[in-house]
Amino acid sequence: SGRRLLVSINNNDTLLIYDVDNQKMTEELPGLNVLSSVPVDDCVLYYYKSSAKSLYRRDLCKNVDELVMEGKIDYFSQLIGDILISSRPGPFRYSILGFNINDRTLAWEYDLKEIAKYADSPGNEWTKGSALQVGVVGDIVVVLTVPKLIAIDARTGADIWIKDMPTYPGKKMALSSDDKEFLLFNGSEFIFINAQSGDIVRESKTFKESFRNLDLSMASCTYPVISGKYIYITFTLEYKLFILDAHTFEIVEVISLKGYQSSISETEPPLIYNNKILQHGTDNIMHIYANT
Repeated sequence: SGRRLLVSINNNDTLLIYDVDNQKMTEELPGLNVLSSVPVDDCVLYYYKSSAKSLYRRDLCKNVDELVMEGKIDYFSQLIGDILISSRPGPFRYSILGFNINDRTLAWEYDLKEIAKYADSPGNEWTKGSALQVGVVGDIVVVLTVPKLIAIDARTGADIWIKDMPTYPGKKMALSSDDKEFLLFNGSEFIFINAQSGDIVRESKTFKESFRNLDLSMASCTYPVISGKYIYITFTLEYKLFILDAHTFEIVEVISLKGYQSSISETEPPLIYNNKILQHGTDNIMHIYANT
């Protein structure tokens, strides 16, 4: 929120609020973490208290907590007007939810179990549909599932469009900062998609070929990241970070990630901050590289 960073420490048990401009910690909030908090402004954030299985509103300026309603906050949660986007508790995201934080009610629920069900192969039993990844683009919730890509109106919960998806392994999304499009990496090529229509804006054609020409494998990668004019993605088994032009998909640079004592998780995308590239490893060390 603004020029503040939210940082979790102590195994995600404590939330620190860092003032970027003054380069100092301003708040230490035990029992909270980044993935269960949604900042609203300089004073207010919503958070999930697991012991109560409920949403709370915290006013940092007044140091006041207020129970809002039963519910949870997910990693993708955002506040769109009065609607807080989230999901049902459980190991699988079978439903996407919209909580009205002012009325303190469940405004809508989008059930994925039937619409996104799939069979691994012909003749196999159907598997209930669930979200692989969820992102918010403007006032649209984009849900990536195994067989489909679904766009939901964040205010009403109605689907805007539904696109069939080939069941490529390793599909991953990244959000753009312009609230109009998002990026899908389908396991071999990059595709920018218009969030309003679901139409393809532009796509790479030869990334897989270029990658293979470097004698590398595409078996495992992080989520892609869009920052400025570039796409950043780390291929974890190769310890290679690729930087691509977001419009032409030309490979601008390949950074060899050295010094890791352990692996890089697919869920740890590179971070771009202050002209530096930060890549976290499972050794719990943040490695920093120059962003040239």
